[in-house]
Amino acid sequence: MAQLTEKLATCEELLTDLLQDQELFRSEQLRLLRGLVTQLASKLWKGRKGSGRSGSRDECTDTPTPHGAEELLPSSVDAHEAGAYSKSTALEAPLQVCMVKPAQLSRLLYTNPVCILSSCDERLRRNLMTISWLTPIDNHGRLICSINKRRHSASGILAQRLFVLNVPSAELAQTVLEVGGSSGEVVDKIECFSSALGGCCSPGWKPLDWPPQVSPESPESPVFALYGCVAHLVIQVHADLTASSGQDAHYILSCSILHAYVRASYWDGKIFCPRHKGTVPYLTFFGSQTFGVVLPK
Repeated sequence: MAQLTEKLATCEELLTDLLQDQELFRSEQLRLLRGLVTQLASKLWKGRKGSGRSGSRDECTDTPTPHGAEELLPSSVDAHEAGAYSKSTALEAPLQVCMVKPAQLSRLLYTNPVCILSSCDERLRRNLMTISWLTPIDNHGRLICSINKRRHSASGILAQRLFVLNVPSAELAQTVLEVGGSSGEVVDKIECFSSALGGCCSPGWKPLDWPPQVSPESPESPVFALYGCVAHLVIQVHADLTASSGQDAHYILSCSILHAYVRASYWDGKIFCPRHKGTVPYLTFFGSQTFGVVLPK
């Protein structure tokens, strides 16, 4: 018991120092421990709350996730200017997460949000890319997406046929540009941008073990999501329509949303947008390195 008390005292001292020292919180060394800290927070919260609770509109659970400062942005944000809004993320437990019902899946793409696509290849090497050419084609989660053939992620997406669309908030605008402006063939984007994006997780802000254990009982291709984003959409590729599209430079893919998770502060059961004044909006893209944001009227 004395040894346990001593360990708990050391843990309390370390956590106190972390919360008070912003430079330490942003350090590269801590970034490598983010997964362990998140798993600890998850276990502590599960022990306190049990299995969580269900929401009235969608299945919502309390999940500890990184959470940025909530600040209302102007309706148009230049990507370089948006860096001024960037905040360091911290773990706050709990944050309520909703699993979107099948009949509402397409609504997450109605506003054409800018997304960070997370995927891996057959050797489980992970990569990130930005994407906004996404078009829902019905109310049941089916969509068409266009991916430049030169993208380093393209071959892995075609091989695995499964990826995640992560919807970032406006405070991540500069990071979104940097992800899109670099190639996974040259740099390790997980190493470069994971910290700024809050680290990696399983879709729905669940703990992630990587590389995953793939077995015949669970043949689904592995996926991962980004903690710092406000929605996770797990996407399956059904068909490559490029040959019949007349498009030479891009892959045209027929896809569907298998399941999706949204922070409850952005989902009222029908509409995907910030629900409260002060909640950071998510991005749409005007072109020329300029983003807009999505806000309710």
